[in-house]
Formats: sequence, C-alpha cells, structure tokens
Amino acid sequence: MGTTSQALEAFQYGVLDFVAKPFGKGRLLEVLNRFQDKIKNDDVNTKYLSVRSNEKYRLVKIENIMYMKSVGPYIELHLKEGKMELLLKTMNRLEQILPTYFFRTHRSYFVNLKEIDSFCHSSGGKYEVSLKDSTVLPLSRSKYKSLYSLFHN
Repeated sequence: MGTTSQALEAFQYGVLDFVAKPFGKGRLLEVLNRFQDKIKNDDVNTKYLSVRSNEKYRLVKIENIMYMKSVGPYIELHLKEGKMELLLKTMNRLEQILPTYFFRTHRSYFVNLKEIDSFCHSSGGKYEVSLKDSTVLPLSRSKYKSLYSLFHN
C-alpha cells in the first residue's frame, strides 16, 4: 500500500493532517494549530446570536449569516436575506463561540464556509474570497493557505 493510499485511508478515519518525515518546526506548529482550532470548536453548539435593537434583544440564526465584519467595537452581521445587524462582541470572543463552518479569513472578517463560491490570489499580492452572492472579501496570506488546505484534503 503506497503512502498516498495510506493517507487517504487515514483521512477517512478523521485524521486532521498527514505529516511526512522529515518535517520542520513550522510544519509541526501548523498541524498543532489546526488540531487546537478543531478541539476549540468541536463542542460549539451556538445556534443564535442576540442583537440589541430599540431596547430589545432579538435572536439571529447563525446559519443565516453569510459573513461578519469588524467595525470599531461592533460586528456587522451580513445576512443571507440582504439585511445587516450590529452585534457588540469582539472578534476573539466570536472565534470561541462560532461553529466550525465559520472561518476567519482576515483579522476583521469571518465567513460562512457554505457561502464561499471561490477564493484566489488576485493582483498586487492580495488574496480574496468571493461569495455566492458576488460579495468579495479580503483574505490574508496565512489564511489563504489554511482555507486551501480545508478544501484540498
């Protein structure tokens, strides 16, 4: 059995990554970070976020969010139906409570992986994510590699 077929069989059992020898410190850190992220979000079962509007709190279904953008102390929730809500939370707190189908593409953005149409390296050394509704969001260089590995296992 070849290395490729062994790796494919391992992924069927839920292996997060395959580290071939010899490997460097950078590669090992990448795998450990991926593992840590998986552990952190595996038990997350958040279904709603509460937004305040006119002295009331309303619940927004997380599955209806296409992407989130940090703007000062607020997070803009861009919903599938074209609406936008404001949430008073930090990006780091959201990272802890969001389900695994949300991916941080940039220091100021989270995207629902189900809404991604494509991602690419664009001109001038920039990277971007295009959503199904044609919205284009920034993608950091390091997150490009992580996103690529999510879709190319």
